[in-house]
Amino acid sequence: MAACGERIEGLPPTIHRSAKCLGDRYPPGRAIADEESDGANSDEHIQWPQGQGKPAVVLFKAEETKNKIPLEFDLPPVLSDRLHVYRNKIAPAVTGRRPDHLFLTWRGKPRTQAAIAVAIEKTVLKYVGVRLTPHQFRHLAAKMRLDENPGAYGLVRDLMGHKNMETTTNFYAGIDTKRAGRAQIELIAKIKKADID
Repeated sequence: MAACGERIEGLPPTIHRSAKCLGDRYPPGRAIADEESDGANSDEHIQWPQGQGKPAVVLFKAEETKNKIPLEFDLPPVLSDRLHVYRNKIAPAVTGRRPDHLFLTWRGKPRTQAAIAVAIEKTVLKYVGVRLTPHQFRHLAAKMRLDENPGAYGLVRDLMGHKNMETTTNFYAGIDTKRAGRAQIELIAKIKKADID
């Protein structure tokens, strides 16, 4: 496994820097309330309101999330199409029927959240060289958003499904001084460039 700060082949530098040292600051956790379920019923939780070739929508009801806040996210069309093909062609060819759940065993039974987490961790470690839990992907997403747009805590709060801004700022503000400094340097450079032009 690569050391903190060492470049991993094929991983974009921004994501690599964010992911590589993330595990030290953010411990593993969970977002889905029921650990015995995969949390993703393929009809109820993933929908294609605009049809195939358009973004699918991932939906979780308030009672299904840790914070009791409903979550709704669009998926990119490429991923949406892959899920559609998996659900309607690949999984039925393997299991003999269209699946009710997104994550299945080879026998067509729903995988538990714990089994999915282990599979994700092993796959990311094998192909990327980074030990990252599914919950740490949340922190990676927040960190990447704040690196791109320092101070965007409202957006991060919505992305994380936090009930209030205090949770978000308490969790992520401690790493914001470097971001703020970089943003200030970029602003000064932009102003200097505008004065020269």
